[in-house]
Amino acid sequence: MLHKRQNPEPEMNGAAIVLSDGREVPITDTMVKQALDNLAQAGSTDTTDKCAS
Repeated sequence: MLHKRQNPEPEMNGAAIVLSDGREVPITDTMVKQALDNLAQAGSTDTTDKCAS
């Protein structure tokens, strides 16, 4: 029988943000989803067509 860990460590897929003091902060799925949601919201409020020439 497999036992689940109480507090599983976040998976590190090789992507991290390096802070100015040298610390590495892993980029999580939650961070990516939040950034995409923010971009989607910003895009939905933008009424200009940046691709039009």
